[in-house]
Amino acid sequence: MRAVLSAAGFVASLLLVTLCSAPACGASEADVMLRCDLGAVEGKSAEYEGAKALKATEGYSVYVSEWFGKTLGKTPLVAEVEAASPDGAQLGIRAEPRDASRKKLDSFSVAWNRPLRSEFQSVKAGLNLEAAEADSLRILLYRSNQKGTLFLKSLTVKRQALVPTEKLAAELELKLKAQGYETERRDGLLVGKRTDERCYYRTFPGEQMEAESFGQKSYAGTTWVRRAVQAEFFPIGPYIYGSPAVQQERAQALGMSLPQFFEHLARDVKAHGGTAIYYANLTMDPEAFKTAVAAAAKHG
Repeated sequence: MRAVLSAAGFVASLLLVTLCSAPACGASEADVMLRCDLGAVEGKSAEYEGAKALKATEGYSVYVSEWFGKTLGKTPLVAEVEAASPDGAQLGIRAEPRDASRKKLDSFSVAWNRPLRSEFQSVKAGLNLEAAEADSLRILLYRSNQKGTLFLKSLTVKRQALVPTEKLAAELELKLKAQGYETERRDGLLVGKRTDERCYYRTFPGEQMEAESFGQKSYAGTTWVRRAVQAEFFPIGPYIYGSPAVQQERAQALGMSLPQFFEHLARDVKAHGGTAIYYANLTMDPEAFKTAVAAAAKHG
């Protein structure tokens, strides 16, 4: 799917493009590829929440950046938009790369239908170029649900600072230990243990990830252990099927009376760690059933 702009949207885009520029290279700006002050558009900006912002109350496509970058290839990037909506507008972010001959490649969604709060928030999403021939790129912003009022304060695109997951997992393990957990690594998981708690984190062995992304994706869940509570009775033992007459035949085959047979079964089940015996059809003879229950109770 390629982004399609209305004529009005395209004209607005041309006006907006001039607002973006690659930042001056400084130590703290080395990874910033594009920074746009979206509140600086004459005739398009409005005051909202104490700041100037691009205001969009109608339409679908609301902003197209300039082309930026050079020989990007599969460079991992992250797009960040400061956005707000007081009445349910949602934000969409798409990226459109082109090759060195300026031929446009397939555009793709970076984030779509992101719900927004009434106050400004940072909407951040990884932007992974799949095409090795990608040379430069532009960002398209949308009022994706075509409802409500969308306020956009800024757009920033940075190179993702990728870190080996082993380093990120080691840092997480130190944090868990500082919080009083014992830790264990197994099967691609980092497990934090406390007396009544087990928390699990994926470690993604052998990969590289942005630290924030690792923090969002690593947590797998927590289980709780109750040690101070006596375990409730859990029935485990044999299922013995047969009428009282059948049980009598089995007792005789072993040279026992029926009460001795029930004693024999209860003693054997207890010796093997069982806690219960299920007798099917024995209640057909209430006296035989009472005898079996007494034998089971005698052996616990």
